[in-house]
Amino acid sequence: MAASILHSRASSYVEGSLSVFPTALDSTDNLYYVANNAETLTTSAVSFVSDIIPVVSTSFFPSKGLIKLDDEIIYYSAKKSKSFTGLTRGFVGTSRARHKNSTKVLGSIMGEHHNSVKDAILKVESTLGVQESRDDATIAGELANLKAKWETPQAAFVTNRTNGAPPLTVFFRDISTGSPIRWLWEFGDGNISPEQNPAHVYEQEGMYEVTLSITTAGNGISKVVKTSYIEVSSDLFAVFGHVAIYAVHSTLLGEFNNATNPLATLANWVKNGTVEQLSTLSGSAPLTVVFTDQTPGSITSRIWTFGDGDQEDISDSFTIYAIHTYTSLGAYKPILQVENDSTIVRSKLLPEIEVTL
Repeated sequence: MAASILHSRASSYVEGSLSVFPTALDSTDNLYYVANNAETLTTSAVSFVSDIIPVVSTSFFPSKGLIKLDDEIIYYSAKKSKSFTGLTRGFVGTSRARHKNSTKVLGSIMGEHHNSVKDAILKVESTLGVQESRDDATIAGELANLKAKWETPQAAFVTNRTNGAPPLTVFFRDISTGSPIRWLWEFGDGNISPEQNPAHVYEQEGMYEVTLSITTAGNGISKVVKTSYIEVSSDLFAVFGHVAIYAVHSTLLGEFNNATNPLATLANWVKNGTVEQLSTLSGSAPLTVVFTDQTPGSITSRIWTFGDGDQEDISDSFTIYAIHTYTSLGAYKPILQVENDSTIVRSKLLPEIEVTL
């Protein structure tokens, strides 16, 4: 098929040649014409949340329509001479992605078949407004599916401890997203609770599975199951869990500190790409990081030593995170020390953090 590609300026073009919708035949009057293989390059990196795409030139692209960066399709509602704006990211079944500087930007999304953006070409902006359509093959249907996906609640919880000797009292805290209005806790020993943040006493030794089910005002539901989550036994002591380190822009700190559930806020930021877990453990100064500790057991205090002369002592067992900003260049070796209710102390040297220009 590639040998006989057709577009609206081809000599063989007749009205309707490019149409994919019989009820709305294309013509030279209603086509958004895109030059054969219209393309350009980005002039800087594009992040998950970028709402503008800077490029070398937009001169061969229509005033609005679809573009393709790597495997992500993006709808833009406006353009300037060197940028696309008014973006709808992760369009029509594709996913948001990061894109490096000098990434190729293609305007001929349908060009693999006939070098013309068909019926974006049918005026994509009007199709976006077809509220009565929920067909998965339509843009409105795709957007409805995306809306349902992202608005679906996510059940999540934390506890002040996950092991200890019987009778073991565990405090459960709900950090679910989606503003649930009903909760059902199943503690694994035959007992349940409808409270949002219950406490439960485990009388017998054993390993227990904990389940939290939530329901929202819009009848959205979600469930999380943690198998072998609570261990009730004698002679248990604190062992270290996973410590995650996240880079957080300084402009977000106020929202984080004022949040009702800071950990749920952080989880949402990680999910939508606003913040990222540091994988290389390096960043430019000033570098603000959030440390989160998942050490199980009845932790009574955490002492965070950040390696630059500062430290933070936290005696609230539910506050499993610490925030610190590194302002000077250098390599820092943070240390976490935890103490449980049996006064057993453990220290852990965390991965080195390098602060660069």
